Amino acid sequence: MSKIYIQELREGSNVDSIYLCIHKALLFGKNNKAYVNMKLLDRSGQIETRIWDKAELLSQNFEKNDYVRVKGKVVLYQDHLQLNVFEIQRVEDGQVNPADFLPASKQDIPKMYQELLRICREDMKNPWVQKLILGILEDPKYSRDFQRAPAAKTNHHAWVGGLLEHVLGLCKLAKAVLPFYPMIDRDLVLAGLIMHDFGKIEELESERAFEYTDKGRLIGHLITSVEILIRKAAQIPDFPEKVLQHIEHIVLSHHGRLEYGSPKRPKTLEAIVVHHLDDMDSKIQGFLDLVAREGEGDAAWTSHNNRLFERPLYKRAAQDLAESLGNEKSPAPGAPSGAARTNSPAIAKQPLTSSLGEALQKSLNSKG
Repeated sequence: MSKIYIQELREGSNVDSIYLCIHKALLFGKNNKAYVNMKLLDRSGQIETRIWDKAELLSQNFEKNDYVRVKGKVVLYQDHLQLNVFEIQRVEDGQVNPADFLPASKQDIPKMYQELLRICREDMKNPWVQKLILGILEDPKYSRDFQRAPAAKTNHHAWVGGLLEHVLGLCKLAKAVLPFYPMIDRDLVLAGLIMHDFGKIEELESERAFEYTDKGRLIGHLITSVEILIRKAAQIPDFPEKVLQHIEHIVLSHHGRLEYGSPKRPKTLEAIVVHHLDDMDSKIQGFLDLVAREGEGDAAWTSHNNRLFERPLYKRAAQDLAESLGNEKSPAPGAPSGAARTNSPAIAKQPLTSSLGEALQKSLNSKG
């Protein structure tokens, strides 16, 4: 049995493969016939799944968060792919490679971590801010989880190491932009970027699947990030209260609007900067991820079924521009330069990354 990644599935595909069950519910239809509502996952994506026949019997073979071997067929239901399962069996953990079921950063995670520490040591000039942030990043209580956590469950940087990758990219982006605005406090911006999503190490479970923890559902990552800041600042004698308040405000306001989950709107220049940098990076990466998930195909537009944008997006702006200049067809967003896009497992295995900070830095250097 060869592994069939979810991203490779098409209408009519016959499936015999192993996935992780992240949702399971035994339900009853209008005719009182039982069926199982499921969601299956691997590192390339997830798919809605149903068991229509022998549902009560087959549901005894597995539980939520089990690895399962399924046999079934992919159908199109309300314009979305759905896997109808005929056979299902639980698979022991020792029989699977966990790397097949959680997407991971293509970047070297330890190197990214060391680069972020180096930015703190070399670019932060305020000793209070530097001591606070390095104290958190280097604390064994947090460092492993920070290097492993995703930046989100699904919307952007949703892979192992995604939070670190997102934060490092933002810090590089800030370093490229802030020289144009000398009135902005660089240390507060860097501290805010590092801490704005830090609470996701406790909000999201990342060992088996990206799922919200009880604390994540009840408290959320904004408050958790502030809790971590307060605890660490309390360990530093005479830590300035005003400095802590400014970093707390950046964290609490970084979603930008009350209806997006922030209890405060950005009210300082540094908070405004962090909000917009974070929003830009997450939206760009979210766009690239959406295009990668759906594939280039013949459609010029993405589906509207995405939480981050809640509208169809046009995928071919770069191609239109290239064609207007008489150039060869340019690759779709996120496709490797000079390489044709494919739906091969190699593409499915890894998420795409924008490298936004590095790209902007090169652009600025070339203009200097």
